[in-house]
Amino acid sequence: IIKDLLAGDHIEDRRKVLKCTVGDKSYIALNECMVTKRRPTRMIRFEVFVDGHFLYEQTADGLIIATPTGSSAYSLSSGGQLIHPQVEAITLVPVSPSRLTSCPIVIPDTSAVEVIAHPWKNSEPTFSYDAQEISTLEPFSRLKVEVDKKTVTLLHPKHHDYYTTLQNKLGW
Repeated sequence: IIKDLLAGDHIEDRRKVLKCTVGDKSYIALNECMVTKRRPTRMIRFEVFVDGHFLYEQTADGLIIATPTGSSAYSLSSGGQLIHPQVEAITLVPVSPSRLTSCPIVIPDTSAVEVIAHPWKNSEPTFSYDAQEISTLEPFSRLKVEVDKKTVTLLHPKHHDYYTTLQNKLGW
């Protein structure tokens, strides 16, 4: 397969990535950005805005903001939807929220998401992207997430099929 890829016998698959900004530092994520808790016994509290519009305030174990690529990973195991890689969307998935009415939401990938960490019962919210923990968020820290202008190109063998990959990955 590698020989075929190097010989140019492949399918190119361009994927969008997220630009996740905390303070003056930005990170690029292929799968997801998330705010989560550092302490296993404490939930965190945060507000979410989409394109400047207040969406909700949550008390939860965290929030996953995923690309279609990341929708089949941690986002899926936390109750999020599978999103086909060609769908231009971002999904917001609360992780173990305190409200039973909290649910994932799919938004256009042209949206800008802002998460504001709030102090709550000695909780310690942290920021991570693609399973890389970066830092503890100070009270009222802001995580800004939007699709970056850059893309990542994946190379697949000519016989690649997204649905077969799902079947294998999920045991269907």
